[in-house]
Formats: sequence, C-alpha cells, structure tokens
Amino acid sequence: MNPYAARLATQSPMTDPGPFATLYDLLPADLPTLCHIVRGLVRHRGMGWLYGYMVPEDEKAEADTREVALILQRILQRDPAPLASPRDWDHKFVGYCRVSAVLLCSMARAKGLTICARAGFSAYAGQGIGQQNWDHWICEYWQATHQRWVLIDPEEEERIQEVEGVHFDPYDIPRHLFVTPGEAWLACRQGQADPQQFGLDEAHAGFPYIRAQLLRDVAAMQHWEATVLDCWGLGAMADEELTLSELALLDQVARVAARGPDSLSELHQLYMEHPRLRAPYVS
Repeated sequence: MNPYAARLATQSPMTDPGPFATLYDLLPADLPTLCHIVRGLVRHRGMGWLYGYMVPEDEKAEADTREVALILQRILQRDPAPLASPRDWDHKFVGYCRVSAVLLCSMARAKGLTICARAGFSAYAGQGIGQQNWDHWICEYWQATHQRWVLIDPEEEERIQEVEGVHFDPYDIPRHLFVTPGEAWLACRQGQADPQQFGLDEAHAGFPYIRAQLLRDVAAMQHWEATVLDCWGLGAMADEELTLSELALLDQVARVAARGPDSLSELHQLYMEHPRLRAPYVS
C-alpha cells in the first residue's frame, strides 16, 4: 500500500460524523455488514420504481447533502433507532450512490479501515469501454489480508442485479465493471470510445462531464468527496476553452488517476501543483 494512503483511514471533512461519532461504536468492522446497514438507511431518489415507493419532490434535494454529519442528523430526526436498525422506506434518507459511498467511508474509517469513494461510470449491465456507461459512485478499500485494493459497492444488492440482468460480487467488483473517469478520458482521447457514452444521462454526457467526473474522482482520492453537482476549475470549462497545455495536463492526471490509490503520492503532487485541479473547498 502506498504510504500516503494512510490518510484514507481518517475522516475527511465530508465523512466526519461529528457529534454522532459514538453511534459507530455499536457497528461492526465487517464491510459487507456495513454495506447492508447503509442500504437500511438510504433510499435512492431515482430508484423508487424498483421498490414500489415514490420519493416526494420536496424531499429529493436532500440527496445533495454534502456532509455525513448532516445526513446522520436527518436520519435520526426521522427515526432515532440505532443505525444498524433498518428504516422503513419513508424514514430512510433520500440519497443516491454518492450518499451511500460517503456513509460507508465514514463508518469504515471509524473502524480504522483504509477506504475512499470513487466517482466513475457503471459498466455493470454488460457495458464498458465502447458502450454506454452512466455516472456511479462506489468505494475502494485496502484489503490487508491479500495486500490489494478492492472495489466495493454499498448500494448494489440482489434486486438491483436481477433488474440489470447481471451477477457479480458487489464486495469485490471485477475491474472491468467499473470504468474510472481516467480510463474513460484516455479511451475517448485515443478514439477508442465515444465521449457521449459516458455521463449522468443522455443530456449530461460527453467530454465536459468526463472532465468534471475526473476531478471529482481525484478530489475523493485526495480526501474531499464532492457531490454530482460540484464542478470547478478544468472540469467547469467548455471544450473550446481548453488550451493544448491544459489538455496535456488532463491527459497526465487521467493516466495517474487511472491507477487508483496506488498513485496517491503522484496524484497529490499534481493536485497541489495545479490549483485548477483542486476543489475550491480544499487547501
């Protein structure tokens, strides 16, 4: 493990549970169990049809809450039961994959596990480079027993896999099923994929979205987990505004970020040398 990765075992400004830290004392250090607990606390604002519920319009905005402390506050306002107790649908926090990822990071870091959120693109339903891939957040953690980094999805469960028609271990996701923004950027720049195959939806796809997602992924590996609404620096520019030197920098960042947490030291150096890579809330 890269020595710099030790930072990922500590809470970030986004994952810090704040006054609710003691609630984690009752939770296990087992990641699959923590994923199950997260699913018992969060309902996806866009997947109600799968579970037979509708999210009220006035509640959907809470999915964009940044800090875990505020997420926990809202959960406990609705139901003060211990976090390991699954909530009824109408008492769950309205979130999406990023919310589930930062909650898992928060719980796991409290147990001393080395973990980070990863912003990228889901290739679960048989997609991948050269086909359609939509915005998705998961986590990556250091598995000390086997000395390797492992992708894990706290949101994925049997019912979702049945609908998607796929079957894989969500606690050890095969690498080809999650396309990182670095991989997507390089594939599109090299003409191996259509940039419109990567995005949040058909209306929000292409090089601008990949760039913004790349910076969100880099920021998450640098201890600041953005939301899908956050866009800054080189990720907020129009394609025609980018200079050749800025494109070359993005190519370099993509190559480094595509290696994941193993590249944290090199990624941190780039992140600190180039202010337009950094999230505006990070010093």
